[in-house]
Amino acid sequence: MMAARQADAELFGLLEEQLAGTEDIRASGAVSFAMRRFHLSARNRARAARRDSRMALISSNTWTTLHVIGMVVA
Repeated sequence: MMAARQADAELFGLLEEQLAGTEDIRASGAVSFAMRRFHLSARNRARAARRDSRMALISSNTWTTLHVIGMVVA
């Protein structure tokens, strides 16, 4: 969860920075650099979210399995 939140914060911070500096980015010819940074940050965010989703799914399935086993034993 923390990794996904950190990735969200970095992505949204980058977006804010780039939106505030749009004119400067265009004037200095750094559009491709800014887009590359955005894509890297978005990819990191997607990976972190995917990893968190996978862990939540594993945890949920584990608890459900343990619950069913407990019901069968009882």
